[in-house]
Amino acid sequence: AAAAARALEARLRAALAGEGVDPGRLVVTDPLPHDQHLAAKGRGDVYLDPPQYNGHVTAADALWAAVPMVLLPGEAMHAR
Repeated sequence: AAAAARALEARLRAALAGEGVDPGRLVVTDPLPHDQHLAAKGRGDVYLDPPQYNGHVTAADALWAAVPMVLLPGEAMHAR
C-alpha cells in the first residue's frame, strides 16, 4: 500500500509539473488527529472538489478551515 501511495504521489506531482504548477506545492501527510488535520488543511490556497464524486466530509473540512472551494456542477446527486 505504501508503494502505491508513493506512486500516486509521484503521478500527481508529474501532472502538476506538466501544467506548470510547482509540484512542491502539493502537501501529502500521514493521517493526523482531526484538529491537526484541519490546521494543515487551512494552510491550503484552494480546495478543488472532484466533479465525478464530491468531497463530502473532506469538502466540509475545507470549509471549516476557511479554504475557498472550486467545484463544477454535476448531473447526479453524488456529482452535485
